[in-house]
Amino acid sequence: LFELAKPWVDRDAKAPGPLSPVAKTTLEKALTSDPSPYVRAALLDKFLDSKWARLPGDLAPALLAGAKNPVGLGGQDPIGRTMVQARSLALLGKMGAGLERDYVAQILGDDKANLDLTAAAASGMARFSDEASLAALRQALDVQAKRGYPFRKAVLLAFASVEHASAVLDLLAIVKSSDANNEIVGGILHRMADNEALKASAAGAHFIRDFVLQKNTFNDEMKSIALGVLDEVKAPVARTALEEIAKKSSSERLRQLAQKTLDKNFK
Repeated sequence: LFELAKPWVDRDAKAPGPLSPVAKTTLEKALTSDPSPYVRAALLDKFLDSKWARLPGDLAPALLAGAKNPVGLGGQDPIGRTMVQARSLALLGKMGAGLERDYVAQILGDDKANLDLTAAAASGMARFSDEASLAALRQALDVQAKRGYPFRKAVLLAFASVEHASAVLDLLAIVKSSDANNEIVGGILHRMADNEALKASAAGAHFIRDFVLQKNTFNDEMKSIALGVLDEVKAPVARTALEEIAKKSSSERLRQLAQKTLDKNFK
């Protein structure tokens, strides 16, 4: 299965290639009728880990079916079933369009959906990576925050997965809010490190620079994690941000780390 999926998951490729008719049919069958939820989940994970922000929609109908009601699973395994649904929901943000997006929004705004599906829908919505997805996450936050901290956290973290510079405005608001504990801010930084478009943007680089340089409640350890977001980012805006940190930070540790990252990225 993984070999058939290679056009979409090959990390050395310059762009996602087309699936062959045989590959499309086989992968679709695996996603909709393989009796093992763990086989389906492994394949879904492979697509989720693809370096491409968007993938062709060939398998979107199969994903939508898996998100709504995965049929053909053997035995009684509610954990496996939820695993397939959640991964399908998250992946719809990479492959889906109108109908798929509508369903992701439906689950995201459902105040009865379980935490796994809520978090997956938040991740799926974030992967659409446009102004509308940011608006949907803001709206969902109003709904899910009332259900308690785990649901609120799931939506807050999703903002850092949106590959759109406007997401930085939401991230700035989060790190300055009462929600800004180590778990949430650390989760945001972790997701930013995987968000190639955001961390290479001027807005993303400025976010990291200001987080490190400005006075806030976070210690050098958390600020070191923030600096790590710019590791291997070779955009000129990242260079400028790192140079400012290396020059202006009041922490010798952070100045040295910024200089080390500069030397590594731009030697």
